[in-house]
Amino acid sequence: MLRLSALSFVSTLAGVLLLSHPSAAENEVRADFISGVFAKEGLCKKVEAIKAGGPKNIDTVTETLTPDGFRSWEGNCNFLTITEKEKGRSYEAKMQCIEGPEEWIETNTFDLDSSGSIITVWIEGEKHQYVKCGSGKGN
Repeated sequence: MLRLSALSFVSTLAGVLLLSHPSAAENEVRADFISGVFAKEGLCKKVEAIKAGGPKNIDTVTETLTPDGFRSWEGNCNFLTITEKEKGRSYEAKMQCIEGPEEWIETNTFDLDSSGSIITVWIEGEKHQYVKCGSGKGN
């Protein structure tokens, strides 16, 4: 009987903790300024191969940027807040990132080119360029 009560207590406690802690999904926002899937130059081929049904593994999955955030084989970053800095051209976003057991919050700047097919992302002062897959630029 004591064993059942302890198990019941643990189950109840786990349920209460899950309900009281908001998940990242509840706090996420979509980046409407991003249209489609972006990858670093030359890596859209990997995105297209997976889309066509190719295998998914650490060698075939490349980091992508979508309206939901960054996605990779080992982790992801989701948008929490987005602030427009320059109308239609520059945005600052607070992101929640997870890679394996590690979680952190980072703030990145997203600069769009005039065609919308290249996004320059500034991550901790470092410049990263992403091209729109299927746009013919850097694919």
